Amino acid sequence: MFTKIKEFAFKGLIPSYYFRNIFFGSFFCAGLIYLGSLARETNPDLFYGFLVLWPISLLLFPYSRFVIDTIYSFIMGDHVFFVNLNLWFIVKFITMFLCFYFAVFIAPIGLIILYIINSRAYKKYQEEMTMLDEDENNQN
Repeated sequence: MFTKIKEFAFKGLIPSYYFRNIFFGSFFCAGLIYLGSLARETNPDLFYGFLVLWPISLLLFPYSRFVIDTIYSFIMGDHVFFVNLNLWFIVKFITMFLCFYFAVFIAPIGLIILYIINSRAYKKYQEEMTMLDEDENNQN
């Protein structure tokens, strides 16, 4: 069962999408660890807790971005909007930061979505292969 979850959910993202989001998430992780280290003397327990939490958020960040990208593509569809580039960067930065900050809570939704999508695609693939085998047997 866990191998199915691993294959369909955790390995469900395209590697380029996963590593691109890891790259951008590493900036948030490094920045938040640095900010936490500045306040380490006042509350060391909180710093060490965040030192564990931020790398976990980094690993889950691509899955939380997947949720936001899925919602965004559902709402926007194939439409193209022309907006101010500065505004677009600000909105993109804020959404990326919120996805990183709340990755522990948002990522399970993305993992569930990926599991459903990939398990359905696998079942469809198996059905198509079965039909091809039957057609091949009938022709012989």
